[in-house]
Amino acid sequence: MKIIYKDGTVAECPKEEELHVLRHTAAHIMAQAIKRLYPQADFAFGPATENGFYYDVDLGDQKLSDEDFDPLFIYCFFGIIIGARLGHCLFYEPDYFLSSGKHIVEMFLPIRFMEGGGWKFIGYQGLASHGGTLGLMIALWLYWRKTHLNLWQVLDDIAIATPITACCIRLGNLWNSEIIGKVTDVPWAFIFERVDQAPRHPGQLYESIAYFLFFFVGWYFYRQGKKKAGSGFFFGLCLTLIFTFRFFIEFTKDIQEPFEAGMPLDMGQILSIPFIILGLACIFGGKWMAKVGAKKD
Repeated sequence: MKIIYKDGTVAECPKEEELHVLRHTAAHIMAQAIKRLYPQADFAFGPATENGFYYDVDLGDQKLSDEDFDPLFIYCFFGIIIGARLGHCLFYEPDYFLSSGKHIVEMFLPIRFMEGGGWKFIGYQGLASHGGTLGLMIALWLYWRKTHLNLWQVLDDIAIATPITACCIRLGNLWNSEIIGKVTDVPWAFIFERVDQAPRHPGQLYESIAYFLFFFVGWYFYRQGKKKAGSGFFFGLCLTLIFTFRFFIEFTKDIQEPFEAGMPLDMGQILSIPFIILGLACIFGGKWMAKVGAKKD
């Protein structure tokens, strides 16, 4: 097989390179076809790989249809709730919830079995944000498997609005006197009367303000147009900003469970580290990240 090189010369192609050359050529033909169908398309990574050929294609600002959005809401809702509940039970109270069959039932149902018999409705007392984030990621992966949309487009679309959601969650924690801070003498300290009369860091408020600002950071990059939704950048930015701040703000919080006493890092900080690493990988991952989220045929 003969090939034409960039300088215009024609030569016999080495036998071991023939398949690679065919794949490379096929990728460019595919790119030309896509460009004719979608003139606004931009091409990033490609074209030949060890097992075939591909291009990472950005078709611009693609909108989710109503048919795609309705199931997305269901996936997100149940993914967050189930993940947050299981995250609390397994990360913070495994000794209790894994100690008997009844307690395992309490992981999934909003009830508490009474020592004298019977049960009591108590609601879901205990939801972990790290578990909710993991549950959401699994739910979006399942959604991607079903709809064959570009995974990074879905993740970025969700991530742009996520800081506002996190802001509202922490305001709810503040009003419910949950996840309280350590005792302090700063002039803006809060007294959580449901807990005690000691002035404490309003860690929930710190997080709420930070997440509110993070929303505008993501919105700025989105409006600038230098970073397009669908590359994984906004998903990575969201994870990195939120969980990096979460890691450091934990130093102002009181421990949530007795087993955390004496630990150099509390459970919130330990669980934040993998999300920070994943976020940085999504921002700087490059070609291999594009392969992961490519639109499925």
